[in-house]
Amino acid sequence: MTVDDIKSDLERAKILMMQGKAGFEDAAETGAQGAALARQAVQDSTDDDIEKAAAALKAADDEVDRVLNRVNAAVELADAYRDAL
Repeated sequence: MTVDDIKSDLERAKILMMQGKAGFEDAAETGAQGAALARQAVQDSTDDDIEKAAAALKAADDEVDRVLNRVNAAVELADAYRDAL
């Protein structure tokens, strides 16, 4: 495999990672809309299950942020490696 082949593969990998990220962002937005509707529906509830569900939704939202940050970091590292070749 030549250096140009590696650079080309890394560029294609970047494109695929960004496509995956966009799909993940779309799914996360749909989930966030559902979570907002659920919170609105039970906004006055103090039920333990509702509070647990709210905590789970918060944890899921935090995990989305972590995944997006990891994808961004992977893209940046791949770009840096490609540029260094």
